[in-house]
Amino acid sequence: MNIDYKKQLEIMCEGGEKITHIFSVLKKEVYAGKKGSELDALAESLIKEAGGKPAFKNYKPTFADTPYRYTLCLSVNNQIVHGYPTDAVILQKGDVVSLDLGMKYQGYYLDCALTVGIDPVSPANKNLIESTRQALKKAISVATPGHTFGDVGHAIQEELKTNNLVPVKNLCGHDIGTFLHGDLQILNFGKPGTGEPIQPYTFFTIEPMASFSSPMGVIEDEYVFITGDDRSSAHFEVTLMTTEKGNIVLTPILDL
Repeated sequence: MNIDYKKQLEIMCEGGEKITHIFSVLKKEVYAGKKGSELDALAESLIKEAGGKPAFKNYKPTFADTPYRYTLCLSVNNQIVHGYPTDAVILQKGDVVSLDLGMKYQGYYLDCALTVGIDPVSPANKNLIESTRQALKKAISVATPGHTFGDVGHAIQEELKTNNLVPVKNLCGHDIGTFLHGDLQILNFGKPGTGEPIQPYTFFTIEPMASFSSPMGVIEDEYVFITGDDRSSAHFEVTLMTTEKGNIVLTPILDL
């Protein structure tokens, strides 16, 4: 590994530890009666305390006409991604809540997400959340040199399939580093041995998004994607880097 990769890895590991801690705090604040705006304000405050900057706030992706206005993406129930954490969003018992957060730290970006349920959560939604978590674990295990990104997508797809769930196919992971989103697409489905070979010293995200029967997210407005069946969705994401033989998860939110 050359000095540039070593420096990047050190900084992103440090930033990853910080954003993982932020998630540990946010997760405890997901309960019935909590306002989305309160979670957003807390996320921004914690990022600044950690010496970082919100990655999503005022960021304008290619698919949008205006910048995103919030620090946190808060997606509830049938919202897959990019939900707005506003005063109008008041969490309720039984909700399935996805938290997606990005942070810029010393010039490098980290991006991660997790989904939690507010008790009492239905058995079907518990299965949805846990299966999506397990799909990410399976994907991480094959996201190594010697495999392809098709192997990663296949691992996600097959884990969800065993639990009668489907991956969302028009939303995906991406490369990351000095930029938030690159051109590399890490799909949540695929065939073994297809796609780009995974190279050492690549920084990227894996982010399975699952639904009960909606393989395509439906655009509700400029940012928000919802499920076509109007049922809940779950989303988990980590940032990682490949080594010569394996990988290093830089945002170990699955341990929370």
